[in-house]
Amino acid sequence: MYVDSLEDDDLSFIIATLHPEIDHATRTKMIRFNMLMHHETMIANSFGRKGAPWEFNLRDVFRWCEFMKRNQTSRAWNAASGVDLIYRQVCCVIATLYNIAAYAN
Repeated sequence: MYVDSLEDDDLSFIIATLHPEIDHATRTKMIRFNMLMHHETMIANSFGRKGAPWEFNLRDVFRWCEFMKRNQTSRAWNAASGVDLIYRQVCCVIATLYNIAAYAN
């Protein structure tokens, strides 16, 4: 059996269904960042070679949504607040940490 990878629209639909309180613009930024991290580490091999393979996927976006809902009191969502925990902290190489931070800005 073969299952296609989830596309941006698939991720957006799933996240919107499970986390409707997070606005569309924020969800879109989160999904694009997640896809970018996957592309840069696994396809382009721009960084993150030590510790690979990285599997940035729907699970990470779920964790990010949950983190924001638990740690932000207002509904003016700040997606950048979850980048450190969800993406940077899984990396053990300093150069990779800096690369992720650069993409997040």
